[in-house]
Amino acid sequence: WGRTDGSMEDGNPSVSSSSNSQPDDAAMESRLVEFCK
Repeated sequence: WGRTDGSMEDGNPSVSSSSNSQPDDAAMESRLVEFCK
């Protein structure tokens, strides 16, 4: 699912700096996983 989010990640500075916002990244990942399901 990472490929599908490529364009979205490019537009999100918070995502590009995952090392700076790991909790947010994890929360977004869980949301995306549930959304894909």
